[in-house]
Amino acid sequence: MKQNLLTIRQLSVNFGGPPVVDHIDLEIAPGEVVGIVGESGCGKSITMLALMGLIDAPGQVRADEISFDGKDLLNASPRARRKIIGKDISMVFQDPLASLNPSYTVGAQIKEVLWQHENLRGAMLQRRTLELLDQVGISDAKNRMDAFPHQLSGGMNQRVMIAMAIACNPKLLIADEPTTALDVTIQAQIMQLLVDLQKERCMALVLISHDLAVVSQVARRVAVMYAGQIVETNHVPNIFERPHHPYTEALLTAIPEHNRGAQRLVALSGVVPGQHDRPPGCLFEPRCKYRIEACQQTRPPLAPIAAGAHAGSSSLYIMNAPDTVLVADRLTKHYSVRRGFFGHSEVKALNQVSFSLARGKTLAVVGESGCGKSTLARQITMVEEPTSGTLLINGHDVATADRATRTALRRCVQMVFQHPFASLNPRKTVAATLAEPLIINTDFDRATRFTRIQEMMATVGLRPEHMRRYPHMFSGGQQQRIAIARAMILEPQIVVADEPVSALDVSIQAQILNLFMDLQDRFGISYVFISHDLSVVEHIAHDVMVMYLGGIVEVGDKARLFARARHPYTRALMSATPAIRSAERRIQIHLEGELPSPLNPPPGCTFHQRCPYAIERCRREVPLLREVDQRQVACHRAEELEI
Repeated sequence: MKQNLLTIRQLSVNFGGPPVVDHIDLEIAPGEVVGIVGESGCGKSITMLALMGLIDAPGQVRADEISFDGKDLLNASPRARRKIIGKDISMVFQDPLASLNPSYTVGAQIKEVLWQHENLRGAMLQRRTLELLDQVGISDAKNRMDAFPHQLSGGMNQRVMIAMAIACNPKLLIADEPTTALDVTIQAQIMQLLVDLQKERCMALVLISHDLAVVSQVARRVAVMYAGQIVETNHVPNIFERPHHPYTEALLTAIPEHNRGAQRLVALSGVVPGQHDRPPGCLFEPRCKYRIEACQQTRPPLAPIAAGAHAGSSSLYIMNAPDTVLVADRLTKHYSVRRGFFGHSEVKALNQVSFSLARGKTLAVVGESGCGKSTLARQITMVEEPTSGTLLINGHDVATADRATRTALRRCVQMVFQHPFASLNPRKTVAATLAEPLIINTDFDRATRFTRIQEMMATVGLRPEHMRRYPHMFSGGQQQRIAIARAMILEPQIVVADEPVSALDVSIQAQILNLFMDLQDRFGISYVFISHDLSVVEHIAHDVMVMYLGGIVEVGDKARLFARARHPYTRALMSATPAIRSAERRIQIHLEGELPSPLNPPPGCTFHQRCPYAIERCRREVPLLREVDQRQVACHRAEELEI
């Protein structure tokens, strides 16, 4: 029998209270790809940080065994561990900008790894650094080596992090949420890069992620963690097609992919228990629909399950024009950017964008970072004024409206941001946060404001005792409920939601998406829903608008768009979206490179440099948005290609 590369026995980590990692066992074979999944706070990252020796005081790490490649890491001296960590075991972190040193060039940071662990110097050090940048797909490596992290895109920075991690040919690479903050196309590139490197170097890969679809496509085996424990581990087909633990089943049930056609997502109620509310028996018992009396008293061990058995009777539960409020006509936004001492260039962030939004409907806006989604949000919320074009809200032209009308229109349009904690004032209680819009925009007296706050908190699922608490006292999902309550308290007609669930666990994501849909049904609100997650878009949207480099490339009814995309870019986005079920996966279209710079857009079709179907006409003639197959498409070959 082949020896394990990594063996962990009875690992526990605590920070002065109950363990955050609770007596877990984990084995990884040489060259094996293992996924670790679970909600935030379940102990995924802490487990790997404990392996790396990165748990600082007051954290305490205890284990019966931690061995790597036949070496005892548990009792190894600090010097012996340093020879292994960073060389034979490397880690790629979630946020590359937070992990890279902003004061040093990316080349200098890669060289430091090679200097420390490989003892390379001079020309050999320079050559090896260039080789690594080339291996991870960074073009023009010689010049990019002298760039600082802030001068590179998120995808480029993540490639630099991977280059540093593989610099010493590690036997085990740990990737902690390596694609969470990236667009779906860049996510596909990074995941393909990790898979290619893993196969090429025969190294073991541990992929930590809350994106179950990504894990299902990459990993061979999956460990599901909950409240610091591994509750289920199995090979990928068994985990995703025949889950045995109720928590695994609940995670899968909450995914939009498993709720196609349903009005509501099947949400997992409650949150992962913390230090002070851990149940005495099974840690999942308070949230489990299969709980029995024994679950309240006895903690179940991790044990083999008979073939064919599963948690319940079924492993998956798949739930079987109005007025126009917003019109954009050739909406354009240009920014002047200084170049050098005297020169200026113009960035076309939005380029003649036209669309409409009906009352009570959801328009999803999708595309990579830099395509103009956030710029469009700033126009709709009147944070900025357009350079040209027309924006009508409830029939009023924003550009020509007087001050009183603009004030009234601002009440009609509210926004929900991606990161709820960053959008809330940490020094204000929930009551003060919700009272502020009412104080500024209404003449309600104090009693009326208090009543309105109570009603809105109940509407979004917050309890009365939450009123005097501060944002840091809530979970991410509760913080987003507060942000939604703040946006809704003025009874807006339009809500712009900018990636409102991308930072949330899949179970909390389901709750928030259900809340958005409930509020729409109850109040007739119209949503502009910005997202890079097409599975979420397919669930919540009525219409979909695909943007690329400031312009619309395809827009139309959701069902038609997902059934048969007509623009090559739309098709590439859909193919890059991971799916758990093999039958749902599309043949992946790999887009080379990243978005062109808006300072120097290509002539003709802006997508032609990355398009696998481009012809000579695409290189010289700009395609107009036109009617094709009951949707609008900006492609010269939309009718010709079977895409």
